[in-house]
Amino acid sequence: MFAYGLTVVDVALVIGPTQPPTLAQVIWTDLGDGEAAMNARGAAGVLLLSGVMALLLLAFASVCQLSKSLRKNFYGHRPIAQTRRSNFTAKIWPLWWIVYGAVMVVLLLQSVSGHWPFPQILPSTFTLNAWRQLVADFAPMLASLSYGLVATIVALAACVAWFESQLESSDRLMLVAAGLVLCLPSLLIGLGQYRLFLRLGITGTSLAVFLAHVLPVMAYVFVMLQGPYRSFDNRWREVSSGLMVSRSRFLFSVKWPMLKANLWAAAAVGFAVAVAQFVPVQLAAAGRHATLATEAVTLTSGGNRALIATYALALTLLPLSGFGLAALMGKSRWKLRDA
Repeated sequence: MFAYGLTVVDVALVIGPTQPPTLAQVIWTDLGDGEAAMNARGAAGVLLLSGVMALLLLAFASVCQLSKSLRKNFYGHRPIAQTRRSNFTAKIWPLWWIVYGAVMVVLLLQSVSGHWPFPQILPSTFTLNAWRQLVADFAPMLASLSYGLVATIVALAACVAWFESQLESSDRLMLVAAGLVLCLPSLLIGLGQYRLFLRLGITGTSLAVFLAHVLPVMAYVFVMLQGPYRSFDNRWREVSSGLMVSRSRFLFSVKWPMLKANLWAAAAVGFAVAVAQFVPVQLAAAGRHATLATEAVTLTSGGNRALIATYALALTLLPLSGFGLAALMGKSRWKLRDA
């Protein structure tokens, strides 16, 4: 969360385009400039931002390491602390639902509003013009859905193939790589991908946009699946081998059904990450391909608030649909009944 807050670009562009910009926003502006000198300044800014973030993370890790014994003694002498934290979490959770519910209601009202002058509580007129425009220009929605699904399927298949073919000792290297993808600034990753795609001559192609989607999705899916997949009890495999069950039948009939909740959860998170990608996709697409995220950020510079709210709702509904499907499909087939 710290790395995201320090390096995020799209949120800064949406919330405060006319306010004093963040360093990430200044770097993004320089990278999009037509002059080579400004591009070079943007690249230098990316390295500066990465260095600052690395130093801050190192300082944070050092403080945590130095205070480890103090925290251990604190929690060791206060067994009630965990209970209090759990009670606080249970009390604060409904507040999140209220806040996000209010945001969704406001977006819904804004998306169907016509004339809504201040300080009226409700719009004077209602219209579906913004939704009609979204449906008429359905290409960004379709692109986000397509790239998200394909990237999620590829990432999930690749991670499962890794877990099935590699020893657990090999996971450390992949976890480090996934951690770097999650912690490094998206500007640094996007700029590196952009330079690589230029060398390969695929900038602005569907392949480049897909690769920009699949890298972060792979990182999130691997981190989510590594624990549950490696914790699977291998005695199930021993029992199936004793019953002369083939490996493929064991995977499809025993292992993957038992892990389906984890697999669906990882897929839902991966799909949400893919839909929300902005910086790497914007650089890789080179203005030739628009997704829902890039189009929504672009629209924020205009004055059509109803259309902006419509795209924001669409950008929210796609991941929510993925999580809803994961919750439905990840349910166990067996229900425990009281004797």
